[in-house]
Amino acid sequence: MGGGCTYSGLTQQTEPIGRAKKIDESKEIIADVEERIGIQLSDARWALSEAGRNLQFDTVYVEQMVQAMTETAGFTIKSGHDDLASTAIQNVTDLETLVADDE
Repeated sequence: MGGGCTYSGLTQQTEPIGRAKKIDESKEIIADVEERIGIQLSDARWALSEAGRNLQFDTVYVEQMVQAMTETAGFTIKSGHDDLASTAIQNVTDLETLVADDE
């Protein structure tokens, strides 16, 4: 029985760590976009902070992460940086895999 509790505890602990890492990756993408296009993406940054406050709530976390990355992708497409847009979109795809693995 003790082993089951330990495993359960590890799962509960690693889930937020993986999600926090995904937020850090997203921050790096946003910072790169901001540097390249010369505009601050405050709505995307706000969405990431909301995702960070809601790591344990799948729906809110995913919605905020998707909002942040779709806004970022939109700005990069408008500014002609398709490579950055694909990075932001790939981040969302990876996020969906992460959340599915958490379940």
